[in-house]
Amino acid sequence: MMAQGTLTMEWVALTLLVIIIFFYWGSIRTLTHPVKMYWACLFLSAMAILGRILLIALPEAGLRFSSPWNQALPSLYYLFAFLAVTAIALDLSNHVLRHAENRNCRAGSRRLIKVLFLFFVLLLLLNFRSGIIFNVDANGVPGPLQNIVIIYLLAQCLLVYLISLCCSSWDGRRQRGIIFAFLLALLGLIVGKALNPLSSLDGFGLAFANLILFLRVQSQRLELDPVTGLRNRSGFFFEMQNRISEKRDFCAAVVALENFNQVYERYGQGSADEFLYQMGNWMAKTLKGGESEVFRYVGASFALLMSGDWRESEEKLGAVEERFRKKWYLGEAPSELLSVTVCDFLYEGGNQTAEQIASDLDEMLFLARRSGKDRISLNLETAQLLHRRKKYTLWLKKALREKRFQVWYQPVYRRDSGKFVSAEALIRLQDEAGTFLSPAEFMKLAEETGLENDVFWQVLEQVCSFLQKNPELPLESISVNLSAAQMEIPHFAERVLVLLERYEITPERICFEITERIEGKQGGMAWDTAARMGEKKFRFYLDDFGTGYSNLNLLLRAPFSCVKLDKSLLEESAGSEKGEQLLQNLVQLLHGLGLEVIAEGAEEESQAEYLWEAGADRIQGYFYARPMPEEILCPFLEPEAGSIIKKEEG
Repeated sequence: MMAQGTLTMEWVALTLLVIIIFFYWGSIRTLTHPVKMYWACLFLSAMAILGRILLIALPEAGLRFSSPWNQALPSLYYLFAFLAVTAIALDLSNHVLRHAENRNCRAGSRRLIKVLFLFFVLLLLLNFRSGIIFNVDANGVPGPLQNIVIIYLLAQCLLVYLISLCCSSWDGRRQRGIIFAFLLALLGLIVGKALNPLSSLDGFGLAFANLILFLRVQSQRLELDPVTGLRNRSGFFFEMQNRISEKRDFCAAVVALENFNQVYERYGQGSADEFLYQMGNWMAKTLKGGESEVFRYVGASFALLMSGDWRESEEKLGAVEERFRKKWYLGEAPSELLSVTVCDFLYEGGNQTAEQIASDLDEMLFLARRSGKDRISLNLETAQLLHRRKKYTLWLKKALREKRFQVWYQPVYRRDSGKFVSAEALIRLQDEAGTFLSPAEFMKLAEETGLENDVFWQVLEQVCSFLQKNPELPLESISVNLSAAQMEIPHFAERVLVLLERYEITPERICFEITERIEGKQGGMAWDTAARMGEKKFRFYLDDFGTGYSNLNLLLRAPFSCVKLDKSLLEESAGSEKGEQLLQNLVQLLHGLGLEVIAEGAEEESQAEYLWEAGADRIQGYFYARPMPEEILCPFLEPEAGSIIKKEEG
């Protein structure tokens, strides 16, 4: 009866192992070294449990073996059990010591695990004479060390734990948790053995050990991308921090697909995901070997980690670039040719964290796309650009916190009245040394870093405050730059009204200039907001008209009251009969649509006359007035000066 109960327990252990194998088989897409290692644990454990079942079942069935076989079969079982425990210990060591700061820790751990294995194999050999494990003459009746498999598993776990204490790791406390799980499971088995001394729990010990490793693998799969089977962005950070902690040089790169949306549009989500899987799988196979690994980064982009050997990394990145010059195929259907942008970073020591390196790669991707390059590496020039960009970003955030932005005003002149009738609010920002930064540069950065909206509200509030302090200001309105993306933010119109009410400013005094190159991409929500604001007497200008993003359909959809012609139209049309005719016809067309026309860029009297002759209603340019701070604007617009053109000579 006792043998029957032990046999049942071994079958339960084998069933648990089969269930683990079944689930693990379905979850694996790429055969990596850790995957192979765990398969070895499962295979050897299954063989050991099957051997144990045979050792119990065959004598129960009345089968008896001659003396050599009576020794060989139990010895073979214990050998498989020792191999299974050794594989489990090696896999456990890889998990626990994967981030050890001392690179020799893992190698030393493997050596000690193997030495312990050889010691227990020696005990197995000594068994032929001593019978300390099993008594050969009694057909496998337990010997004094009948629980040697559990003892061996406990010894290996304690060995790995002691080594992990000696090898510091940046996440050692979390990694050692898996050892505690092993020790708790072994403690439970030992208690069970104490309650039932004649039972055999070897199979349960192996099954529970594999179950704990399986749960560890599944927790790591939270770092896996479900589409490609590759580790995701979190895994990329984790592996970089691992290499940094081990003081290993490496090359990190991002491969971004620039026009992958064409694949989504042409084939749909499912097929597009298959393309991504195919690309990731190709890169994983092509770059395998050495210290290379491929990750799914963000969206249609991949991250690569390679060795610190510059030549090897350059060769692998070159292979990736070359492959993407060819089409990818899904069955018989080819995709579009996919252009890629590659950014790479060679880490050779330093104080950077994984997050900082990933941030540098993201910034490099911005720089590459802005400059139209398809490859950018971190060199002296790139490092200077990144440093400047980071410095600007930090300064922008500080300027927002401390309200350091200044608003200057450039008056706009109307010829028929001989006065300045409006002004545009222009943002200015000084660095720590008091030097004015380029608005084009820092506002582009504000847009890319998500600070554009915060800057807008500070500018609008300064304009409202200025108008409140100067109620007699002889200007019909002041215009503030705005993007349609901001108008799509919920409750935008309500927030503007609240701000104007606080400063007691009527909506007629505020106009919003919307840059055309931004607006051509926006949807109808922005125009719905603009229409509601128009009912409250707000006015909207279409700015930079004629810069290459012209969209006449936009003039029909959006409630603009005025169009501002970009200065490039003046530069390109002046001196050309066709150009002059085109400008005049364009102004007539805009007038026919009921739109007022403001021309920008007049710096000389001849340019101003040319624009008046073309039919411009107002002119904004250096010939009439330069941008100026509010303390200069008020004297400039005094009644005795308001009908006279003021222009500095020289």
